[in-house]
Amino acid sequence: MGGFNRILIVIAVVLATVSLAARQSKGRIADQSFIKEDLPAYGVTLVGPTDARSDELIEALVKSKPDVDRASAKRLTVFVVNGSSKTIKAISLAFVLTTPEGPKIRVDCGLIPTPDDLTDRFANDSGLGIAPGKTRGFSAIPGLRDDGISGLIYPARTNQDQRDHRRAVIEKRLSAKKIHVAIDGVLFEDGTFVGANATHLLERVSAQARAWRDLNVEAAGSVENGSPDEWPNLLAFFRAAATANTPERGSLHANSEEDYYASFKRTYAQQYASRAEHSDPSLFISWVRREAQKKELLRLTRTSN
Repeated sequence: MGGFNRILIVIAVVLATVSLAARQSKGRIADQSFIKEDLPAYGVTLVGPTDARSDELIEALVKSKPDVDRASAKRLTVFVVNGSSKTIKAISLAFVLTTPEGPKIRVDCGLIPTPDDLTDRFANDSGLGIAPGKTRGFSAIPGLRDDGISGLIYPARTNQDQRDHRRAVIEKRLSAKKIHVAIDGVLFEDGTFVGANATHLLERVSAQARAWRDLNVEAAGSVENGSPDEWPNLLAFFRAAATANTPERGSLHANSEEDYYASFKRTYAQQYASRAEHSDPSLFISWVRREAQKKELLRLTRTSN
């Protein structure tokens, strides 16, 4: 009889242990919940780590990178699926990670078009957007992104301090007990924009296009005759525009479209000034004058959600 009682006690202890483990497991699953907000009404949806397609997409993304930890990539990566009939030219996503300590970490990522994509050639150029029926991966892991062509782009070689810092950032983000990912804005090839726009994607894209167009037009004005003799005028123009006193790009989250405009214009001027110093004057002047002819910008239209 005593042996039977001991068996019952052992069974009870085992059941209690299993019950406790189950409760703890459920707690971890609940703590590591994933919430997504996409735009199905416009054909733009998200595949996240809890979705059936996630494993397949992650494997395809990292298959050429054996050093990438698949579990980490899956936990912090989502895939945008373009189920619409139009190419997505720009998109902004916001990851909000709630850590065990309580503070929330916000990570913004997305796809920004080139200036050329925002001129009158926009609708005829698929560029590096997300075509209908295609997917694109976006991650909260620093340096992990999908270029849409060759798959994964992983950080270039870095020093030990940088690697240690990156590892610490990843571990902090992986510790999140809740992950919330939202598609904040989408710009289609016809200029239609949808989304909450909390990340100011619409303002940035509009400012980017205007800054690029205006800089080219003003630069062409400094070489009206297209003569190599006007080369000093063009260099002086770009150098002045490149040193304009404008807000830093990193501080623009809450600023206006005009702040974005000024910042983009200075950035493009810096790029042009650097390029001009290593170019043939006649060829560069001709190129600037050609770029200035692309004056027609895509008309952007915001649609209410």
